[in-house]
Amino acid sequence: MNAATRLASSLDTATTLAIQRKALSNPSSGILTITEAANELGIAVPNSTSPNGGARTAIDGVKLLGEAGPEAAAKLLVYARAAWLNEEVYCVDLGEATARMQARALLRRMKRDSLLELDDPLEAVKQLPMHATHLCACTECKRVSNAHSAVELQKPGLCQSFNEIGVSSCQIASDCTACNVKLHCAKRSSAALRTAIQLEGDMKKRKIEGEHIDRTAITRLTATRSASAVESGIAARVRRDAKNAMEQRPTAVACGEYAMVAIPIVGRVVRLYKNFYALCSYCAALTRVQPHLNRYGSEICCLRCDNQIVGVSAAAVAEAGGAVRKRLCRYCGATDTSSSWKEIKAPLDIAGPNALLPPPLRKVYYCRQHYRGWVTSAHRVLETRVILAHLAHNAKPVFGADVGTKVEKPVAKAPRKRTGRKFPKMQK
Repeated sequence: MNAATRLASSLDTATTLAIQRKALSNPSSGILTITEAANELGIAVPNSTSPNGGARTAIDGVKLLGEAGPEAAAKLLVYARAAWLNEEVYCVDLGEATARMQARALLRRMKRDSLLELDDPLEAVKQLPMHATHLCACTECKRVSNAHSAVELQKPGLCQSFNEIGVSSCQIASDCTACNVKLHCAKRSSAALRTAIQLEGDMKKRKIEGEHIDRTAITRLTATRSASAVESGIAARVRRDAKNAMEQRPTAVACGEYAMVAIPIVGRVVRLYKNFYALCSYCAALTRVQPHLNRYGSEICCLRCDNQIVGVSAAAVAEAGGAVRKRLCRYCGATDTSSSWKEIKAPLDIAGPNALLPPPLRKVYYCRQHYRGWVTSAHRVLETRVILAHLAHNAKPVFGADVGTKVEKPVAKAPRKRTGRKFPKMQK
């Protein structure tokens, strides 16, 4: 029932679809100013006071839309809504060669050896389950249901190691067929959703859209004190509600009421809800892509594949395998002779067999004599040469001291001594 929504809905279907095609065909539609969007639609908009042709504040944007006329304002609102959707879902084609690598990896992963003999693996993957070739997400709770892995060297505690093919918290629709599978979110409804549904029922009973409108009171609440004064909190909440009305559904919808969105991901990188997702070109595991991390050569990699899948030569694997089996101490080079040696993850170590492995798979060993309790956390943020230098001098490193980001621990204050003072008696 929002006025901006009704104005945008007043356009005919042909005009609305033409505007949506223009917004979806432009990758930069979400960052265009009002003047730039109007030029794409062929609309004459009054000149803006901003140097980039946009609006300095929300009030300036409303004035520009009002001066353009009702039809032009409706077109710009439709364009803005499609541009917002274009920012939410964005697909990038990786090329036919990468798509074929991912298709073959999927067939090997699903053990479809008979389909590997076909000339076109892209046609063969159409026989695989939908969750293996599509990115499935709930449009209500904005949750990606596919199991996926993430690599973040700076925050190793937040890394996810789910490199299997599957979905979680989902249910299959009862009316789907083998060729047309629909997944629904199985999350329980939140308290906020139940409150929203209750409020919607109350508003329908009251029929507030038919009540008398006091324009004077609305102007008094939303108007600013002066030209340079800060806008009132009520005006800010009105703008927030108008924005939500343009982006949300007309009524509150629970998870699982509608089918989850399924986006084909073979040969693509898909940005959904501000994160990039793609299949590993070597093992076909779904990966949350970090542009500066998820690379092995020129292809996207989950960085959790073993050497054979990545394609390292057999001679190099055999040469490095001897050092791995021996479990050499990283400091003194002694050979492991007991089961009490410590295995530590070292993503920044680039010596020996770790030079052939991606950062998440690198690991080092320490004997009982040279192991320290701080080396486990040190190998995540410091280079190995720095750690070995501290071990040589029997010193403990201070993380962040080399770049001036050391966090000082607060000094504990001495506990206050209790006095024998009693509380005064309350007066009647």
